[in-house]
Amino acid sequence: MTVRNRTGTWGAVLALLLSAATVTLSGCAHGDPTPQVLAFLATDRTAEDALPADLDLEGPGDLVGDSSRLVGLEAGISYFVGTSKSAQICLILLAEPQHIVGYTCGPVNRLEVSISGQGSVPARVPVSAYGAARFLGGADQVPDGWMRLNDFLIVRRG
Repeated sequence: MTVRNRTGTWGAVLALLLSAATVTLSGCAHGDPTPQVLAFLATDRTAEDALPADLDLEGPGDLVGDSSRLVGLEAGISYFVGTSKSAQICLILLAEPQHIVGYTCGPVNRLEVSISGQGSVPARVPVSAYGAARFLGGADQVPDGWMRLNDFLIVRRG
């Protein structure tokens, strides 16, 4: 398993500010991974964050291509986060070398993506030989059958 946890001065500051804002606005931020995801997206982009140039991600949320950040790699699936043109958070799963993709965009606490073996597929399709991912707060318990990939993302092998 390859995992990328990025921290930097600006990312840490942004995470603290977003956490404080979330607590202030909601009254309780327990279990909400949104500040962690936003801080991760605010880090500098590297070459490994790029999605394949020939990948067509038109559809749910219309991903902003240069917003992608690689979260990690597990069992041949690359897990990315990004943002959409409407400023939503996106979760992208990419199985190489076939470019089999699952992705969706929306509120962090409602996103779950699964991919199967039928090429590009929408979110929430049956999991077969590939897997699934969803956001989960760092203090929340990981459900049976899932594993934590990093501080805000859990994955399940299909």
